[in-house]
Parts: sequence; structure tokens; C-alpha cells
Amino acid sequence: MLPCSHLRVLNISDNLFVGTLPEFNAETFQLRVLDASTNNFSGDIPASFGRFPHMKVLILSDNLLTGDIPDLSLFNNSFSGKLPQDLGKYSAIEAIDVSTNNFIGELPKFLCQKKKLQRLLTFKNRFSGSLPDEYGDCDSLHYVRIENNELSGSVPAKFWNLPKFSLLKMDHNRFEGSVSSSIIAKGMIKLVLAGNRFSGQFPVGVCELIELVQIDIGNNRFTGEVPTCITGLKKLQKLDMQGNKFTGKIPGNVSAWTELTELNLSNNLFTGSIPPELGNLPGLIYLDLSVNSLTGKIPVELTNLRLNQFNVSDNKLSGEVPSDFNREVYLSGLIGNPGLCSNVVKNFQPCSKHRPFSVVTIIVLSASVVLIFVSGLWFIKKKSKSFVGKSKRAFKTTAFQRVGFNEEDIVPFLTNENLIGRGGSGQVYKVKVKTGQIVAVKKLWGGGTQKPDIESVFKSEIETLGGGLDCVVTKIVDPRLNLDTCDYEEVEKVLNVALLCTSAFPINRPSMRKVVEMLKDQKLARLKS
Repeated sequence: MLPCSHLRVLNISDNLFVGTLPEFNAETFQLRVLDASTNNFSGDIPASFGRFPHMKVLILSDNLLTGDIPDLSLFNNSFSGKLPQDLGKYSAIEAIDVSTNNFIGELPKFLCQKKKLQRLLTFKNRFSGSLPDEYGDCDSLHYVRIENNELSGSVPAKFWNLPKFSLLKMDHNRFEGSVSSSIIAKGMIKLVLAGNRFSGQFPVGVCELIELVQIDIGNNRFTGEVPTCITGLKKLQKLDMQGNKFTGKIPGNVSAWTELTELNLSNNLFTGSIPPELGNLPGLIYLDLSVNSLTGKIPVELTNLRLNQFNVSDNKLSGEVPSDFNREVYLSGLIGNPGLCSNVVKNFQPCSKHRPFSVVTIIVLSASVVLIFVSGLWFIKKKSKSFVGKSKRAFKTTAFQRVGFNEEDIVPFLTNENLIGRGGSGQVYKVKVKTGQIVAVKKLWGGGTQKPDIESVFKSEIETLGGGLDCVVTKIVDPRLNLDTCDYEEVEKVLNVALLCTSAFPINRPSMRKVVEMLKDQKLARLKS
């Protein structure tokens, strides 16, 4: 057909034309309306019919056309209304691009009826309804852009499992539900789901998509912790997860993110500190961690980055702002952290001034600590010796006879092994002193807290025994007795029995039978002699 650059409307309907439809040069013709209906055209539809940049109406009904529909490309126009619901039902469509128009209604469910559809572009329209279940069987599909519509509902589970996705952009719709963990498109480069109502945990299966360069799931309702395996995506350039409800710590093992240029984790519920490792990412120029619950200091390592965007505002960070961020240009990215301080930026509280410790100061302090420690040990040792000496002399000792030892020779032997008896006022021990003598030692009850009656009993014993038994006998026996005619031993025996009978302790006083026996024994002993 001859070129006619000014032709806008071509109506050849209701005729008897036969043969194939003519090819048009889409770059020369500016057709807006083409109506070739009700004729006898046959064969394939020319590929140029899908490339008219200004086409608004194309009517080819009531002909004998066969073959596949070419790429349907109607993008960047002002088309309105609905797409035919039977589109693709009777012919194979490989690509459809109706983006940037005003289409409404549901997406045609038969677009992949012949299993040939590869590219689906419907972005920037007003399509509504759910994503057809039939699209979950379209294994040939690899390029999908359906963002900026009004699509809603859950995405068919099988749709996530399509194996050939290279790009999947579904952002800014009203999709909801979870994202399947069985995403298997190993060749996927971009995954953009932002601005929907997706919920649940972000699937770990994404970590297997090693070709990903962009993940954008911002402004959804994802919860739980970010899979740490996501740090293994070596080709990742953009990671946007802002505006969700992610919790836990920000992954710190990010050494594989050598290609990352943008990291946005703002408006979540992250806790813990900012990983210093982020400062080692060579290509990072956009970092937004604002509106979380991050604590600790701003890592000085972040000053290694050449950031065009830096925002850690509205967290719980504290400490001094690193020097490279101590400029007004970074102020908006630092506010909302009451614990931060700066001696440069007036909007923050001043940091307390302190002088760093010098090497000499550290040495002097160390030497002082050592000296104090050694002095303390010497003092404790000295005091312990003094205490032992005093503790040994703290006993009040009463000897009943003149002896050649003191309490220091006695106290160490007051043990259970040497215990030989107990009385009303204390315990009696058998002790062998260094001179070889064996003595009896009585230790009072209570360590100085004796009752008055116990004290009086012991005092009575001391008064009785204080001068020694021989001395007592000497004082009691009349010195005028003639020792040649008087049995001195019998007198001593009688006196001993008398002392027992007058003991201060009733338990020590012998019964009358015992007294008789004691005196009788003495008499028998004398007769035998």
C-alpha cells in the first residue's frame, strides 16, 4: 500500500476484499482507527498491526483470518474500556503490551491458552480483580510487569512456581496473602512486590535465586526476621524492605554484597546494633535504617562509605556522632536519637570532654595497682599472724598448780580426738605438752557468753582447786597431828570424799552407798597392808 503519512482513519469494512491484509509501515502511518471487518481477508495478521504507536481502534472481525496473533503492542496511549475476555483463546499470543493506558476490568484469562505467552505488560492501567488462576500454568512466561493497577486477592500458588521468570514486577496493587517459599525461577533478575498487602515471613527460597540484582518488597506487612541467607546473594544491587514489621537484628555477615548500592530497612522493628560490616561495602551509596529500635553507637566504619543518602534517625542510638557525620548536611538523618551527642552540631547535647589516657599514665596506673596489691598481701599476712597470736592469747587460763607451759602449748590440742569428758560448765581434754607432761584442760561452754550459774560453778571449782590438792590438804589438816601415829593417807582419803560430797555440781556428789564403799575400800586397803 502506498505511504500516506497523514492518514488517521481507514475504514474498508463491509466489502468483498480477498487475500491477505497489507503490511503497513508503522513508523510512517499514524493510523488511529483501522476497520477491516466483514470482508474475506485470509491468512495471518501482519506483524505491523501490533506496532502502531497511536492506534486506538482495530477491528478485524468477520473475516477468514488464521494463524497467530502478533505481538499486541498498544502501550503509551489513552485506550480505555476493557480488553476482550476471549483474547488469546483461539490464537497464540507471545507478547502483549498494553501498558500506560486507561484500561479497566479484569485481565483476560485466556492470554496463555496456547502456552506461548512470554511477555505480559499491563502496568499503569486500572485493571482490577484477581490474577487469573490460568496464569499459574503458563510455563512460557518469563517477563511480567503488572504494577500500578488495582489488582487484588491472593496470587495463585502455582504462579510463584513458574520456572522461567527473569523479571517479576507486581508492585503497587492490592495483592495480599503470603509469598510462596517454593520460588524456583533460578534466572530471576528482579523481584518487585512493593506497595501491596503481602504478609507472613519473607520466603527463604529467595536465597536460591542467585541471579537477583534487585529485591523490593517495601510497604507490605511482612513479619519475622530477615533470612540471613539473603546476604549470600552476590549480585544483589538493591535491597528495599522498608515499611514492614521485620524484627530481630540486621544481618552482619555482608561481605558478599560487593555489588550492593542501595539498602533500605527503614520503618521496621529491627533491634540490636548497626553492623560495622556495612562500612566495608565498596559500592553502597544509599543507606536508610531510620525508624527502628536500633541501639548502641553509630559505627565509625560507616564513614568509609561515599553516601548520597544516610538516614539513621528515630532509633535509640547513643554515643558520640562520628566526626565525618558531624555536619549539618547529615542532621536530618541523625535526629530522633536522644542518646547521641556532638560537640560540633548544636542540635545534639554536647559530649563530655575527656582526655585520652597516655602510655605513661597507663604504666603509672598499672604500677600503682601492683604496688597496692602487694602491700595488701603483706598487710593481710601480718594481720593474720597478729590475729592468730591474739586469738591464742584470748583464752583466759587458770592453772591449778605451778606448770612449765602456757596457753599457746595447750589451745592447738583442744580437739575432739583429745576430748575425755563433759561437765556442767565445759568440756575436759587430755593434752600432752612439750615437756612430756599429761594435763587435763577444761574449756568452758559458750565462748564467753556463759550463764551466771555456770560461771559461779566454775569459780567454785577454781577456788577449791586453785592451790593444788596437796596444798588444800595441808591447809585443812591440823599440823599438830602426829603423823607417826596417824594414818595421813586415810585422812587424805576422807577429805577427798568430803570434797566430792560438797561439790558444787549435784551430779558429781556420790550417793551414800558410794561413800560407804569408798571408805570401806580405804579400810580394806589398810588391813591388807
